[in-house]
Amino acid sequence: MLIQELTRRLQDLIDLHQQLLFIAEKKKESLIKQDIKTLQAAVQDESKTVRRIQLSEDNRVKAVKALLHSLQVSPVEDTLSYILEHVDGEEKAVLTELTQELAEILSTIKMVNDQNQQLIQDALQYVHLSLDLLTPSAEDFQYNAKHQELEKSSSYSTFDSKA
Repeated sequence: MLIQELTRRLQDLIDLHQQLLFIAEKKKESLIKQDIKTLQAAVQDESKTVRRIQLSEDNRVKAVKALLHSLQVSPVEDTLSYILEHVDGEEKAVLTELTQELAEILSTIKMVNDQNQQLIQDALQYVHLSLDLLTPSAEDFQYNAKHQELEKSSSYSTFDSKA
């Protein structure tokens, strides 16, 4: 019965992480399209989902502790790999499969988040470049010897003193 509780908690975590992956993909599309409203909504959804993941993770830890207690194993670690060392048969296969599925989703989320971070960095570089091109440099406002020499060489007087 405690194994079913743990598998249910793991399935909840998988479902929540799939939602997080969907949100990350939505953020990626809104970054590409430069749709700020959609991006803001996605960020709000993401923070709500992360809070739900934290609660689900707390419940998973409680389920792991309860399972370890029922197996009469001292809880050295609250990890799934530690649990897998102490269960056998079909239970171990189910937990292994769920653990691998969760790990794959986490890997995919990390990849999409890395892409989103790169998109944001590229957008910031573009903004900085645009601002640099639009704003004049400090040298444009300063007078220097070269500027004065150019003024003297290009100017001529209408009064000719040799005549």
